Amino acid sequence: MLTDEIVEAHKPIVLKHFSGEILEYAVGIKYTYCVVVEDNKYAMGLAFTQHPDVRIGTIAEKPEIPTVFDRYGSVDILSRTLFLSCINAISQHLLWNKEIGRNHIKYFPLIDYIVGRIENIDNVVIIGNMVPLVRRIRRITDKVYVFERDPFLRIEGALPDYLEFRYLEDADVVIMTGVTLLNDTLDPIMKYIGASALRIIVGPTAQLLPDILLEYFDVVASLKVDIISSVAEVLRRGGGRHSISKYCTDYVATKE
Repeated sequence: MLTDEIVEAHKPIVLKHFSGEILEYAVGIKYTYCVVVEDNKYAMGLAFTQHPDVRIGTIAEKPEIPTVFDRYGSVDILSRTLFLSCINAISQHLLWNKEIGRNHIKYFPLIDYIVGRIENIDNVVIIGNMVPLVRRIRRITDKVYVFERDPFLRIEGALPDYLEFRYLEDADVVIMTGVTLLNDTLDPIMKYIGASALRIIVGPTAQLLPDILLEYFDVVASLKVDIISSVAEVLRRGGGRHSISKYCTDYVATKE
């Protein structure tokens, strides 16, 4: 599967360039996080916690390097979420502390950048109800179709995700949450997207090495955690994406 290919592509790079360790991790109510350290340099990785898919009574497996790559295919979504947060953390360490995989990065508020790539004639499909982004795009075009797996997050006109395949073939722009890397929905989504559509993956869960992600997407829009202790504290108290924004920096990577 595409997600397996993407994760597997990180393994040889990590084994070659990273000799640090996992320092801390936690499964938060909105985001799971992992902190890694090497040579007294730290990095944090995030992954969205998907409540509808977490079974009652389950507990995530303990993440260890390098086995998080081999165990990522686990059907236990809680373990997979924790593993991805750790792979994201290592990717972020390589990206910012060793300048590996950052050839295409620009610092840019991700919403501003994405909105700037959309025209008023475009059909836009958004997978994952990212409300602030959706609201901005609706100012440009009324041909916006938003899909969401979690029934509790289907607000402001979002539709069930099983309807998205009807709209993907005619989309000019497809914006996917990074959570598609977690829940194995990436393959069918990519299958139905037209060859000329702009493919954008967005969010904290998409912190993998941009140079690898850009083999599959046209734009990667994610964030760098600047103040790790503050983000960890917020997430432990149940905060989410909006609550951690002031401690992070948006970045965008493109093929251009």
